[in-house]
Amino acid sequence: MKVLLDHMSIPVRDKESSSKFYSDVFGIPADAPRMRGLPLSDAVSLLLEEREVAPNHYAYRVAPGDFDAVAERIRAQGIAFGSSAEHEDGQIRTRPDRSRSIYFHDPDGHSLEIIAEGA
Repeated sequence: MKVLLDHMSIPVRDKESSSKFYSDVFGIPADAPRMRGLPLSDAVSLLLEEREVAPNHYAYRVAPGDFDAVAERIRAQGIAFGSSAEHEDGQIRTRPDRSRSIYFHDPDGHSLEIIAEGA
């Protein structure tokens, strides 16, 4: 049996501002949000649900060729980021296997990670 993730729900305080944040970070066109949420891929959507927020960690994998574009959008928005969840050192982490990651926080305090396999 093959099981695929269809969507994931993230608690947010303000759905509209969070939708803009995630659209800007992932380069999703402003008109893309739909009833099922923000489309992260053809198969997975991000649902933003207004409710009490208990910050969590979410990691998103992107293609190696898309990593730099996401990192540049994060920089351009002035979002503090770093090479680990604990350090906003403005650095991108490169592991021995050449995979890269960047850590930052969304407006609700969720710890976010963008990962790309080594090229």
